[in-house]
Amino acid sequence: MRLTNRVVCIWVGLACLLLLLGLPLRTAAAQSTNTVSMYLSGKPLRLEAPVGFCALDKSKETDRLVFEVMSRAIGQQNRLIAYFLNCEDYRMMQAGQVFEVGRYAIVMIPGQGKSGSPKVDGLTRQRLLHELSALYQSEKFMGKANAVVKKHFEDLDPGHVMLDDIFTEEERVYTAAEKEALAKAREEILAGDYNVFPLGEDDVAVYLGFAMPDGYGIRAGAGGTTAINEVPIMISFYDAPARADLFPALRDEASAMLRRAIKASEQ
Repeated sequence: MRLTNRVVCIWVGLACLLLLLGLPLRTAAAQSTNTVSMYLSGKPLRLEAPVGFCALDKSKETDRLVFEVMSRAIGQQNRLIAYFLNCEDYRMMQAGQVFEVGRYAIVMIPGQGKSGSPKVDGLTRQRLLHELSALYQSEKFMGKANAVVKKHFEDLDPGHVMLDDIFTEEERVYTAAEKEALAKAREEILAGDYNVFPLGEDDVAVYLGFAMPDGYGIRAGAGGTTAINEVPIMISFYDAPARADLFPALRDEASAMLRRAIKASEQ
């Protein structure tokens, strides 16, 4: 399998997810930690987010519903395996308070679909990073990725992003100020050449930056992709409002979390 033929499918899902997460959330109370552990194709995977992040717990009904919405938002080709909110946001969500999502992180298996084995036989970290490095430096690929995302922004109604399972009509409508910020941010992004762009690489992963419109204006994101036990893993961090120094900071958070996952999972 060539992951390079499938990576572009991530961006439409991310665009949908980012717009979704600018909306107010309302659920019921529970507790969470910053660590998620699982087995993928018989191999352990331990994901430890930074202190101050809380993982959604799919054994709890409200968390499960939100997780399912996120899973649909990132697209059929990608498998969401963990979602982390800022703990203060998580506590407000669990207390049933309406709030705007601030910092968050998602972990997914890109390009492998929702079911079946996520393992890619023979996939080494070196091979994946080599392929992605070449891909992300390709103007043709980046042009295609950005064209797909921009088309999605043009067509998407941000007030109705697969929220019917969780939110009432009143809760899922933007305020006037949010709509104005979203419209301005969307215009800025659609007028530019790139809202998905390379953010470099290291010995762990290859990174992309994302600039997406939501109720804050423009939200910054950075994601790193690597291979752990022959499974492609992408960890992305997001925050708003976007500013130039935020992209490398989010990239560094993704890199640090990937390093912890590799150390804890590859025995």
